[in-house]
Amino acid sequence: MDNHYHLLLKTCRGSDLSRFFARLHASTLKQFNVWDGASGRQVWYSYWDSCIRGEGDFWTHFNYAHYNPVKHGYVQDPAGWGFSSYSYYLRTKGEEWLNDCWRQYPVLESIEHDS
Repeated sequence: MDNHYHLLLKTCRGSDLSRFFARLHASTLKQFNVWDGASGRQVWYSYWDSCIRGEGDFWTHFNYAHYNPVKHGYVQDPAGWGFSSYSYYLRTKGEEWLNDCWRQYPVLESIEHDS
């Protein structure tokens, strides 16, 4: 998407997240500037994290990340968004598995925060 991304990852310690994202954003920004022939530009300003508190919470966030491009009007169906793992799960697990995942763990208003 043009102003944010979603990433589900597992870490041994939550305190490692800020350092991880600082390094990720610095390296991707450097590469973007090389591609564009720019320098000094800032792209990533911050990040938002959520602690996953159980299996259901994980799958709800999994669904939220896949449906976010639909929510923002980029595509009509998550399969149309080429920058997510949705097509991987569609290919390896199948449409029925993804539909069942959505039925069991629908996206809740409590995790939606304009991103």
